[in-house]
Amino acid sequence: NIGLIGSRRQLITAMEAAGWHRADPHRLPYVLRFIWRGFLGQPYPNAPVSYLYLFGRKQDVAFVHAVENSLVHRHHVRFWAAPAGSDWSFGPGPNSSATLWVGASSLDVGAALIRHNFQLTHMIDPDTDVERELIVQHLKNVGLAGSIKRVKLSSPYRLANRVWRGYLHSDGEMAVVRLTG
Repeated sequence: NIGLIGSRRQLITAMEAAGWHRADPHRLPYVLRFIWRGFLGQPYPNAPVSYLYLFGRKQDVAFVHAVENSLVHRHHVRFWAAPAGSDWSFGPGPNSSATLWVGASSLDVGAALIRHNFQLTHMIDPDTDVERELIVQHLKNVGLAGSIKRVKLSSPYRLANRVWRGYLHSDGEMAVVRLTG
C-alpha cells in the first residue's frame, strides 16, 4: 500500500528521521526479548515483526512505530526492493538511488488466534489505508517526502486475514513517495 523511491540508505534514514525504528530480525533471541519485555510491561521500540513474502522472498527491511510504548499496539511496515527488470523496477537494484521499495503497512491492535493452527498472533486493524497515510504524513513532517504519486493498483479489496474473524480492506491505492535528502 506504499512505495518509497530512493536508495536503501535513504529509506532507512528517512524512516528513522520520521520516528520509526528498524525492527530486529525475527529470530529466537529477539522473539524471547519481545515476550519478556511484554511480560514486564517494558517498551521494545525495535521489536521484531514476522516475515511476509513478496517477489518470492521475505522483506528486505521492516520498521516499527510504537503506540504509547505498547507491544500489543504498534504500527509496522515491511519493505521489499522491487526486482531489477520487473514491472515494479525503477532502477538496477536495492543499492540504486532510484529503487522502488514496495511496502506493506499495518497496525497491530490486539491479539488473536491464527485460524489454521490456533497459535496466538497480533490482530491487524482492517483499514490499511490509514497506515499508508500515516507514513506519508510522517515523511512530510520531517521534510523527506518529495513528489507523491497515487497509483491505483486494482479494485479495492477485502480479504480474509490469517487470524480468526480477521479481515483487511483497502481502496486499492498505493502512495509512491520519492524520498529527498
